[in-house]
Amino acid sequence: MAPNILRAFIEIDPDLIEIRNEKQNNELPIHRCIRYGGENPNMLEFLKILLLIRSHQDLVNIPSSEGLLPIHLAASRCTVEVFQMLYEYSPSSINVIIPGRGSVAHIAASKQKLDILKYIHTINPELILIADNDGFTLFSWTVARQDRDCDFIKAVYALGPTAISEVQFY
Repeated sequence: MAPNILRAFIEIDPDLIEIRNEKQNNELPIHRCIRYGGENPNMLEFLKILLLIRSHQDLVNIPSSEGLLPIHLAASRCTVEVFQMLYEYSPSSINVIIPGRGSVAHIAASKQKLDILKYIHTINPELILIADNDGFTLFSWTVARQDRDCDFIKAVYALGPTAISEVQFY
């Protein structure tokens, strides 16, 4: 039911997609949808509705109030299917490194999103090995955190073991 309601609103006024919420850091509906939709089963349908309007497909390249692209938000909060859809709309966004946050791989690792890390690895294995703007590798973020599960660390290591020698503890 909810996707149909969104579809009806957008059909009446497609510009609703670009209205920023002043009380919520001036974020666009796409940012709010990803940030708070998480693994909601309707999430994929919501995003399809927002992005299937040709004139609004560039929404995937507009940063949130924190400077994160929708794909970065999805790396920490969504299913691999949502992440994959955002990647298909903007393949270059997967290579963007956000100061203080890192790449999509760093963000996925910080939230232990192994399914997203595996998907990233199939697209561009180098993203698993690169350092963020502060010089920390994905493995630095994974291994140095005290709350990491050993199985998660082993799974991440299996994606790119050569980078383990570059681990910097912080």
